[in-house]
Amino acid sequence: GNYTQETIYKYVGHGAGEFDVVTPKKKDFTCVFISGGVSLLVLAIVVVLLILPAPTTTTTATSTLPYNCNDGLSMMDAWSISKKAYCCENANRGCTTQAPTVKPRPKPPKPPTYPPTVPPTPPPLPYDCNMGVANWAVSWSDAQKAWCCAHGGPGCATPAKVCTLWGDPHIIS
Repeated sequence: GNYTQETIYKYVGHGAGEFDVVTPKKKDFTCVFISGGVSLLVLAIVVVLLILPAPTTTTTATSTLPYNCNDGLSMMDAWSISKKAYCCENANRGCTTQAPTVKPRPKPPKPPTYPPTVPPTPPPLPYDCNMGVANWAVSWSDAQKAWCCAHGGPGCATPAKVCTLWGDPHIIS
C-alpha cells in the first residue's frame, strides 16, 4: 500500500469557503455611544440635583402683642399710660412704683413623730407540746396529740414494725 491524497469539497453554505481575501465587517458602535452619552447626562442631572441645597423659605415673625416693651427703654416717660400699664404687668418695665418684692414662703412645720407601734403579742398556743413529752402517749388528751402532731411536734403514733416470716406478715411490738 501506497497512500493517495484525495481532496473532497463539501458545501457549507453561501459565503463560507471563500477563496478570495475577504475584509471583515466593521462593527457599528453608534448605539453604544448614544446610550452611554444619554446615561451620563441623566447621571449628571441627578448629581446636580442632589448637590444643590434645598430652597429655604423665609418668614417674618409678626408680633401679636399690643406693645413692644423692649422698644424705647430710654424714653419710658414718653410711653402712653396704657403701654406703661401693659409693660409693667407683663414685663415688669415702665412701672411708676417699684414692683413688690415677693417674700419666700415659710416652710411648713414638720409633722410630729410618734413612737413606733409595737406589734400585738400573738395569742397563746392551745397546747404546750414540750411539756410531758416523756409520757405523751398516756398523759396527753387525744386533742393535744392531734394538735401537736399537726404542728410538727411529738404526738404522732409511731407506725408499727412489720416483719415477714415465711411469707406471713407479723407485727413486732
